[in-house]
Amino acid sequence: FNVHLQEGHSPSAQRARWAQIRQLGEIIRRARSPVIVVGDFNVIAETRVGARRWRPTQEYLSMMTELGLADASGPGHVTYDGTTQFARALARLERDPRSPHRRIDYMLYDPRSVERVSAKVLDFDNCSDHKPTFARFRLIG
Repeated sequence: FNVHLQEGHSPSAQRARWAQIRQLGEIIRRARSPVIVVGDFNVIAETRVGARRWRPTQEYLSMMTELGLADASGPGHVTYDGTTQFARALARLERDPRSPHRRIDYMLYDPRSVERVSAKVLDFDNCSDHKPTFARFRLIG
């Protein structure tokens, strides 16, 4: 599956995103084949708590519990940092020079039927306002 969930931090945006997450969870639970879900979830995964330490956000932990999937990448794999050509252009249009440094794009999988072989964030800056992600998976069984 490929998703692009509701963005934003207002109460109405969060309610809409959580309705989408719950609906996605229902679809995943009914799936009869191996599940991999990728895309822009607009859920910030973690916050930095030191030079090399990250702490998961409550929204991320709740999302992972609701979906029942594993995360192919890990803390610090920033997918949205304001450095791509598109993000810089968007910041100029919105007059917002901040660089958010967030992981909001995920490659999630069901570890009962799929094994993660490798995963990384690619350093391309001319594809999107987000950095592309890449993973290799192996079907189990």
